[in-house]
Order: sequence, then structure tokens, then C-alpha cells
Amino acid sequence: MKTLARIWPRLAIWGPPVVLGGVGLFEIWVEPIFQPPPSFPGPVGVHTVGVLVLVAGLSVRRRAPGVALGAVLADLLLEWAYGPEVVSLPAFVGMLVAFYSVGAHRDLRGAALRLGAGLLVLLALDVVDVARGHGTVLDATGEYPFVLVVWGAGVAVRNMRLRASDLEDRVGLLARERDEKARAAAAQERTRIARELHDVVAHSVSTMVLQASGARQVLRSHTDEADDAMRSVELTGRQALRELRRMLGILRTDDRPSLDPQPGVADIELLVARMRDTGLPVELEVSGAPPGLAPGLDLTAYRIVQEALTNVLKHAGRVETSVRVTFDVDALDLLIHNSGPTPRPTSNGGDPGHGLIGMRERVALYDGSLRARPDDDGGGGFTVHARLPLEGERA
Repeated sequence: MKTLARIWPRLAIWGPPVVLGGVGLFEIWVEPIFQPPPSFPGPVGVHTVGVLVLVAGLSVRRRAPGVALGAVLADLLLEWAYGPEVVSLPAFVGMLVAFYSVGAHRDLRGAALRLGAGLLVLLALDVVDVARGHGTVLDATGEYPFVLVVWGAGVAVRNMRLRASDLEDRVGLLARERDEKARAAAAQERTRIARELHDVVAHSVSTMVLQASGARQVLRSHTDEADDAMRSVELTGRQALRELRRMLGILRTDDRPSLDPQPGVADIELLVARMRDTGLPVELEVSGAPPGLAPGLDLTAYRIVQEALTNVLKHAGRVETSVRVTFDVDALDLLIHNSGPTPRPTSNGGDPGHGLIGMRERVALYDGSLRARPDDDGGGGFTVHARLPLEGERA
């Protein structure tokens, strides 16, 4: 079966001309030996040339169906010139194959023009035959139904082929669009995970470094304070590990969702307490009735406050800082302000603007607004003000 499927395209091209040519040459050269007189009246050499023309024309019927039709009609005219009473089987079948090829391999206009030209040739031969008394009108019109049927079949096959090709193109286009959407979704997910990892690592590591530094400074003089600082380092590290495991768990192949709760606005108070443990003097003010927030917005608000406080530690040091969380009717307002020096380069060479980019991306997801810039009074303070619309984001 596989072998047949492999050789079928060649058989479909060469089968008709080879078979019809073989039958025609058999009738010219072999059949008269056993059953005289010959089926082909006239010189055998002339009729041999006619059969070879038919074979050559049918061999190119797919690339040039008009040439194939012309070659078959030329052989038909040659036979008619020597014996108008009968048409050989190869010439009749070859004519039908040629008309089918015209319908199957040309556009409708070109196929119709070639059909009309071929019918005019046949009609002219039939008129001459009837005028000479070689047949009746009924006999003369007998081949036309066959011609019209095979030509129509060719047109139908071409239309089906075009529809199949169009469907393949559409399927290919849909597949490409699906792949592009999958790549875009994967890129968005990678960006989200990278943003989460940055928030977790930047905040936790910065906090742990500052706490460890403070503990080292008072290790010998104030052992109790050093012990509290190291305990805070341990607590911060454990929390960071939990969040890292949760984030990395998203990448597991079993796709099982993590059941650990995400931090939210309700956890900002605990966040502020941990920042106080690092030595950052920060005050928290919450106003308004907190509504139930959608998980994504809840996490975004927490991450904005977390990133802002982390940036204060990294770039301004232990300066007076305030966090104000306001629940308005239609929006959640976050204001983080610190007094003190302007942001300074980090000791580890970090980019002070990277965290702000993450905050802007989070706020943009909810059509919110973010303002992060130094204070206008020139005192060195810095303010982060985020406003997140609550419409459609309540739990």
C-alpha cells in the first residue's frame, strides 16, 4: 500500500498516455496480422505519427491542458480524414481525458474558452459527416454528453482542490496564530514570575543583609539586640524560602496549583513590623473600610508597598518612613513617603530603577496610576503614590 501511494502520482500522469498509445499502436501494427482488414484505414506511418502526437499531448495535460486538447483533436482529424465513419478507442478516450484536463487544470474562464473551441471542431466534423451522408444527426451528437460530463467533472475537481488548499492555508494560519498566542502567553507568564521572584528576593535579601549588619555591630555590646536581629533574619529567610518554593512550584510539570495563601493588603501590617525590626522607622496608617479584593489586586497592593519599603532601605537607609493605605469608594490609594537623603547607589551595584519598573507594570495591569519621584521641596524625600481602581476588582 505504501509503495502504491508513493508511485501513484507518476502513474496518474503517465498511465493514460502510455495505455492509450499502446492500444493505438497495437491496433495499427499487431491487430491487422490476426484480424484483417486493419482498424486504421490509410497509411500506417501516418496513423503512427497521429498516435504519438496524442501520447505527447496527454503527457503534458496537467501543465498545458490546451496543448493536450489540441494534440488529441489533431489525431482525431487525422483519423477522420481517412475514415470518417468510425473513431478509434484511443482517440475517443484521449479526447475525453483532454476535456477533463482542461476543466481540472485551468481557471473557469480559460476552461470554458477551450471547451468552446473543442466543441466547434467537433461540431464542424459532425456537420460535414451529416452533409456527406455518413451518419444521422443523432449519431453526430452522441459524444457531446460525454464531453460535457467529463469537462464538468474536471471543473468540480478543481474547485474541490482549491477549497482544500484554502482550508489548508486557514489551518496553517490558525496554527501560526495559536503558536504566537502561546509564545506571548508564555512570555507574559515568565515576566510575571520574574517580577514575583524579584519582589521576593530583593525585599527579603535586603532585609536580611541589613539585619545581619546591625547584629554584627552590636554582637559584643548588646547581645540581646543581636539575638533579636538574627532571629528576625531567620524569620525573614524562612518566609522568603516559602515564597520561592511557591513561585518555583508554578514551573513544575505536574501543574498542581499551590495552596499557600498569597500575601495581600491585610499582611501589610506584618510587613511593616518586619521592616521596623530591621531598624527602619516606619509608621502605618489605614483609613476606610477595607472591601474584599480580588486576589490579583490584593497581591499587587502588597507588592507595591513591599517594593517601596525595600527601596527605602536600599537607597535611603534607615530614615523616617510612612505608609498610608486608603480605601476610597472606587479606588485603593497607596502612599509611601520617606524623608531623608536622595536615593544613593546600592553597595551591590543594583539598579535603583528596576523595582519601579515592576511597580509600574503591576499598576498598569489594573489601569491604575503610579507616581514615584523625589519631593519638590528639595529635602531629599521620596514619594511613591499608587492608585488602583476597584471597579470589577472586588472579591
